[in-house]
Amino acid sequence: MMVNLFFYKVKPENGYIMNSEVYSYNIKTKKTERVNINHNYLPSYKGNTKGSNIVVYTNIMTLKIEAIDLNTLKSWIVTNDEGQFYNAILSHDHKKVAVHNGANVFVYNIDGSGIIAKLGIGIASSWSKDDKYLLGFMDESLDGHEISNSDLYLFDVANSKSKKITQTKDSFESDPSFFGSDKIIYADEKTGQIFTSQIKF
Repeated sequence: MMVNLFFYKVKPENGYIMNSEVYSYNIKTKKTERVNINHNYLPSYKGNTKGSNIVVYTNIMTLKIEAIDLNTLKSWIVTNDEGQFYNAILSHDHKKVAVHNGANVFVYNIDGSGIIAKLGIGIASSWSKDDKYLLGFMDESLDGHEISNSDLYLFDVANSKSKKITQTKDSFESDPSFFGSDKIIYADEKTGQIFTSQIKF
């Protein structure tokens, strides 16, 4: 199925990021429309759906991950543990959330009932189509400022394991995403280039 619609946020002129507005752009019709949702919901917003329309986000006051069903406006806390949580990624089946606490990656049940998996250090960025794996990366710095290396990782959610899938010195791979069942797209922070590749699970 061809995806013609994507969403983005815009900071008002002479305004603040906290007052950003969400817009949609249709590639086919070339039309832009304002979407009436909080911009904090955007990272996991998929557009209006007939069933559950859940999004996840970080509550900036408590630093907990929360979820809200945009159809019913019911909201709840996903991460009831101590910590400063960020970068929540909702699974395709809306049952799991990958979250970050410090340098560690965890997977929680969407209903707030607790941790499913502890995946170790890294930055997760994308769920596989079947929600069995997470794709991510881990960067390194010798001086704490500039990136000195970065490689991609595959996180096995069911077995709480991670596997390095690139090991290069000349490329700083980052921000990978799945497209299709076994293909990925990622950036090279060193050159600014975008690459695609096929992976084996």
